[in-house]
Amino acid sequence: MHTLVKVPIPPEPVGLRHLATRKANSPEWSFASKSSVYNLYVMGGGGLPKYLWSQWREQLKAAGLTWQVFQRAISACKDDVRLWIDGRMSWEELVTKVILPVLEKAIRGEYPLWPP
Repeated sequence: MHTLVKVPIPPEPVGLRHLATRKANSPEWSFASKSSVYNLYVMGGGGLPKYLWSQWREQLKAAGLTWQVFQRAISACKDDVRLWIDGRMSWEELVTKVILPVLEKAIRGEYPLWPP
């Protein structure tokens, strides 16, 4: 059952992806793993979660999803988000095959959220 079928795929946040890869490859972050840098710049509340929430807020709230649960759901997708950042998964695939199914599980109260 797809409760979010009316949620559009937002434009790919290419700038966010480029920022994460640029920072992960920069000398200033050479002490940290790429995964750590990706988590900081993309998975933090001001990165991908904020972007997607701004795109889908009304629909998600209407479905009963809070910001806090949304953040947990997006966090459950971090390994797949890393694949997208590295160019090993398309934006459309990340959203339709990973993020939306995880959000649907969160709305239904099904845990664990991952795998979708």
